Amino acid sequence: MSALLSDFPIIGCVLSGAGSSVLTIVHMRHRAAVLKCLQTWAAAQSDPPAVLDLSVDQEGLKVTYE
Repeated sequence: MSALLSDFPIIGCVLSGAGSSVLTIVHMRHRAAVLKCLQTWAAAQSDPPAVLDLSVDQEGLKVTYE
């Protein structure tokens, strides 16, 4: 995966230790290009993985009381 993204200005890319997931963090201005690259790569796999385009939580932790 890192070789696939080596030409992109990503902030970070990590492999999940608890499962087969990869998190790629990218600035919004590069989002479309990185997403297209990942989707193209995924579509070429024999068992295509899901590529999720998630956003960062802007509100943070909320404590609620019942």
